Amino acid sequence: MAPVITMLGSLPPIRGISSYCFELSREIAGQCQVQFISYKDNKIYPSFLYPGGDTTDNTFPSLSAPGLRIIPGLVWYNPFTWLKQALGNSGDILHAQWWSLPLFPIYVTVCLIFRLRKKPVILTVHNVLPHDSSPIFTMASRVLFCLCNHFIVHTRINQKQLKQHYGIPDEKISVIPHGPLDFFHHQRASSPLSLKDIQAIKTDLRLPLQKKIMLVFGAVRPYKGLDTALKALTYLISENPHFGGHLLIAGKMWRDQHTYETFIKENNLSDYVTIHPDYVPTDQVARFFTISDLVLLPYRKFDSQSGVGTLATAFRKPMIVTQTGGLPDLVQNKSMVVQPGDWKRLADQITYVLSDERILKSMQRDADTTAQEISWKMIGAITVSIYQKCLDSGLYEKKD
Repeated sequence: MAPVITMLGSLPPIRGISSYCFELSREIAGQCQVQFISYKDNKIYPSFLYPGGDTTDNTFPSLSAPGLRIIPGLVWYNPFTWLKQALGNSGDILHAQWWSLPLFPIYVTVCLIFRLRKKPVILTVHNVLPHDSSPIFTMASRVLFCLCNHFIVHTRINQKQLKQHYGIPDEKISVIPHGPLDFFHHQRASSPLSLKDIQAIKTDLRLPLQKKIMLVFGAVRPYKGLDTALKALTYLISENPHFGGHLLIAGKMWRDQHTYETFIKENNLSDYVTIHPDYVPTDQVARFFTISDLVLLPYRKFDSQSGVGTLATAFRKPMIVTQTGGLPDLVQNKSMVVQPGDWKRLADQITYVLSDERILKSMQRDADTTAQEISWKMIGAITVSIYQKCLDSGLYEKKD
């Protein structure tokens, strides 16, 4: 008999890792019963703690699956809701999705109660180390990790980090890739957009119709290396004033927007850059990827896997990435992996890719291969096997 899985995380319309939880819970529910503990009235934590602004997006598609039950019972400021969900849940095993420091009190409470009830706790660690230096996050993670029987990470680098920074042995860690965020792709029209449709979107976004569009997508934070992309573009234009590419920056500016705008003005890039400086709602994401020819991920420092990268994979978009975290895993042609901060090499690869339509087509086929390699069907099967292994290990008692 298949086990009943309790999953702790966030679901739409909450932002953050909800897209990942959406895909994973839907896939697991095809093989097991899933009880997903989420947040009542989307009260995950105070919005002022999130520099990106509002924590919700009401344009997500609905989520349903035959084996999935969503329990929106948690409220961040009410510990009684944490206790109620942890004590009253009938799941055989807890699978928690760890990613954000403000959620620590909830996670440590639920994980502790499951352990006291002699039920295995599996933790997917989306960020082993924080994007921005945070000793408090590291300390909270150390406490939480003591309550877990097994860990899932997305990259081999994360596995090494868990071992080096927290002393967790390899046998307690499984590396499972982050799957492509397919539901974004499925939201667009079932048939491919015509040239007229694409030009209409470009016109609406105030983009040049005849130029190749390079996309930098997602919340703009220092570690994502937007400055590297802008320096590469400056070099490209200095070498060729008639450069046939245009940079589209789409995502909430967490800070330093003025710095980027000043750089663009001082380097005469205004005719080559379009900034959409706000969060892109879920139902608008497809527009940005559909009209883009090339996605850039010039991250400076990164350890895990990129939601933007897996989103680009879902749309089968060519990518140039940096040698950071799991980004190289998303491209088949390793010449499309450059060193962080190397704007000259990035510029050279952009020129190479955009100069030949055959190269773009080849990279699109590569993206399709990658999408098949990290399919949710495969991820679901491996994850369920980990559940069964934990249950078979003797950690679980059928009755409390």
